[in-house]
Amino acid sequence: MKAVKLVDCVALVVALLGVVAHEALACRVMPTPMPIVRPDVPPRRALETRSHTADITIKGSVAQVAVNAVFYNPNPYVLEGTYFFPLEANASVDAFEMDINGKMVKGELLDADKARGIYEGIVRQMKDPGLLEFVGTKMLKCRVYPMNPNSETKVKLTYSLALRAEGGVYEFTYPFRSAKPEAGSIGTVALRVKVEQPDGLKTVYSPSHQVDVKRAGDNEATLGFEGTKIDPERDFKLYFSTSKKDVGVAVVTHKPAAEDGYFMLSVTPSVEEKPAEAQPKSIVFVADTSGSMAGEKIEQAKNALRFCVNSLKPVDHFGLITFATEPTAFRDALVSASKDNVKAALEFIDKIEARGGTAIHDALTLALKTIKGAKGLPMIAFMTDGLPTIGETNTQAILKAVAEANSEKARLFVFGVGYDVNTELLDRLAGDNRGASDYVTPKENIEVKVSNFYAKVANPVLSDLKLEIPGLKTYDVYPKALPDLFRGTQLMLLGRFQGGGAKAIKLSGTVAGKPQEFVYETTFAETADNGFLPRLWAVRKVAYLLDEIRLRGKNKELEDEIVKLGKQFGIVTPYTSFLVVEDSARPQLAHRMLEARANFEAGARDGRGGRSAVEHAQQLGEAKSGAAAPAPGKPAGDLYGFAEGEKRDLGLDRAAAATIVQIGDKTFYRKPDGFLYDSLYDEAKHKDKLVEVKPFSDEYFALLKKHPGIGRYLAEGKPMVLVLDATAYKIVKD
Repeated sequence: MKAVKLVDCVALVVALLGVVAHEALACRVMPTPMPIVRPDVPPRRALETRSHTADITIKGSVAQVAVNAVFYNPNPYVLEGTYFFPLEANASVDAFEMDINGKMVKGELLDADKARGIYEGIVRQMKDPGLLEFVGTKMLKCRVYPMNPNSETKVKLTYSLALRAEGGVYEFTYPFRSAKPEAGSIGTVALRVKVEQPDGLKTVYSPSHQVDVKRAGDNEATLGFEGTKIDPERDFKLYFSTSKKDVGVAVVTHKPAAEDGYFMLSVTPSVEEKPAEAQPKSIVFVADTSGSMAGEKIEQAKNALRFCVNSLKPVDHFGLITFATEPTAFRDALVSASKDNVKAALEFIDKIEARGGTAIHDALTLALKTIKGAKGLPMIAFMTDGLPTIGETNTQAILKAVAEANSEKARLFVFGVGYDVNTELLDRLAGDNRGASDYVTPKENIEVKVSNFYAKVANPVLSDLKLEIPGLKTYDVYPKALPDLFRGTQLMLLGRFQGGGAKAIKLSGTVAGKPQEFVYETTFAETADNGFLPRLWAVRKVAYLLDEIRLRGKNKELEDEIVKLGKQFGIVTPYTSFLVVEDSARPQLAHRMLEARANFEAGARDGRGGRSAVEHAQQLGEAKSGAAAPAPGKPAGDLYGFAEGEKRDLGLDRAAAATIVQIGDKTFYRKPDGFLYDSLYDEAKHKDKLVEVKPFSDEYFALLKKHPGIGRYLAEGKPMVLVLDATAYKIVKD
């Protein structure tokens, strides 16, 4: 009798961090002349991605990348895999090696054209568009064998590539989307980037992920993120700029064909301060000590004041005011931050007790009187946990009184503690007086929040900023009024532009009372490579429009603009409920959106406090600053503002996620017919002119060749209506 030969020949395509799996041949039993009993071969289970880490070091314009991935084969038989790693078409790889379970394995570097043939070949054969997003990229390819039964396979990949700079900004992309597992999510993910620049490191920004950034002087920064059970939906992107100047300026642009462009302009001062360059400031700390601050809150507030006073520089001047039923000043006027004055101020803080009402108007009046004669940038840090109850309590009257008394043009930074605060009053106090507002919720620590604030404003660099770009027409630039620039911070401007090309940027301001001007040469490139910019700009503009309504009342023109932007960019607001649900399909969710609008407008009318009002203010403040990118898997721009845990269990988030689909630079809406509709689709204009394309047909791949960037949309594998150059294509169901 001849032996039975069992051939294991399951082919897989293993993508970075995960697996895009395709069975080319099934396990089978070779026939023999003698009757045999065929063994049961269980169906293949999806390969798991248990962990992935990427350690990246960028020195100058060269990035060195080390990737470690752990895969698990849950099947009772051996698997063979091919490891594909996509690279940007312009990447220059000078080192590439792979270590698979301790064995060095040779790989192959394929150019974009050859890689395209492999990507398309797999897609045609397997009827799976998952790899189409990588069409147009180079490819690193390596055979992975054996992947033993019920065992882990460890893969380590190292490579380096040269980065490109445009407009003075370097861009680094990590192909995180190629990590998408065959099924489920990645167990654990960690990414760490260390950037070292001998010429000075200025802007450091990720538009794709929320990262923790730690600066180590003017030449180095480390940033990263980590998580568990991650489904990688976006590539990781990092932008950074270099400059030897004390203040660096960098520009990133996105300009689709035949459209006005979008730009992000960053202004970043040096991190380190030379002792001889310390700029003086005058700051008055004003703390609410009313009875409602009793207990843990007053102790945290006292610790925050101690930190601020201890952190003053000898060149600074300061004041200290507490208020309850009436205000009490440490001194009648500003005093220098001498050792004796600091010691006396700390003793004053030690004696603070919580009792009495809330005299906000009187406290502000005294603070503005104290700041007169300021030496250096004048600032007031104002903290309260309540509504005005003593003296003048009318919001408009208080705002008018502050405007008339602020002859020094002091910057007013306000902190609302808890939910029982007037958010309209606090936000307008800050906005009308060139400062900023922040809120300390009951679960947060006052000491940490105020201390972090002071660390940011401790070192003024430029005040009264002005930015000019001669020869370039810009519009819809946010923020409208440029804030002061402090050492170690970063200012991000987002706006639209017409034209483009090489331009000179003039940045002027005041340093220690003296005017100063910086001139930078940069390029407003006419490129469509930074697809994150349009939505980032739209989110910020919508936040400003909503804030106008919240603080100044309803405005039909603003509401219409919010609806228009919300529809195009998939931004959920109190005025875009139709984007989430159809009333006939989910009436309870439609009702919640109507309730959200009523709630928002009620807050706009009376400016009252409460959890909802505070969280509205926080959401809009964060969106207006644009300081942080959205968390992985959580798109930016959901500005409807329900309080966390306050009725969110009705499924509004889930409904929005199920309806609005963000892919690259486009927004799609999932309709009842099962199709994803491009937000640019206009039924009146396109319905009778739809070009139907069958998946995996010659026309399908011809369209991909004509528009290589659409691979990311087609990779979704869903029937869709896609608008390209004013033509609507209907990618039908297979």
